[in-house]
Amino acid sequence: MATFGNYYIDAPTLAGATAVFTDVEMTIAAPDGYYSDGTTVRQQVGGLLGIPVACPSCVRANSGL
Repeated sequence: MATFGNYYIDAPTLAGATAVFTDVEMTIAAPDGYYSDGTTVRQQVGGLLGIPVACPSCVRANSGL
């Protein structure tokens, strides 16, 4: 189940970020889990994001297929 909220990243896009944070100062890592910006999905474990993967369902939804 998705959890919506305010999260912060240390880059302009999720694909370029190294971590997801719960505070604007970016000192508190968000909980482990999967994070998406609608085009990219990444898994965060121990305060570090894994490799970026294109979100296929988001791509289909945006392409009109």
